[in-house]
Amino acid sequence: MVDIFKALSQENRIAILALLSDQPLCVCDIESNLQLTQSNASRHLSALRNAGIIKSYKTAQWVYFTIDETFQIENESLWQYLCEQFEKQPYLAVRKSYQAVSSCSGPFPVELKKHFLRRTYE
Repeated sequence: MVDIFKALSQENRIAILALLSDQPLCVCDIESNLQLTQSNASRHLSALRNAGIIKSYKTAQWVYFTIDETFQIENESLWQYLCEQFEKQPYLAVRKSYQAVSSCSGPFPVELKKHFLRRTYE
């Protein structure tokens, strides 16, 4: 539990989760949309992954991130609270201004495609 709250104690990490709440993303899109350096984005993503909040899939040299479904289930009230906050400022602005600008041209991992399609059409 402590690891989760430590991971959520940094504003950029919550902004990352706001973006990931809409769709799985590659690190390039996260960096670009939040104007983070590669090393800063990686540090934040590592903290979220180590806390079990997100997971990653690697396809060739591309890494995609998504919210961990186990985290959502085991922390349902917390996740619901976060999603409510993502509908407010400043997170709503981050989500609405999202632009896919990645230079990644790698294939979207099958696991994430299934996950994304399930979330989109349920």
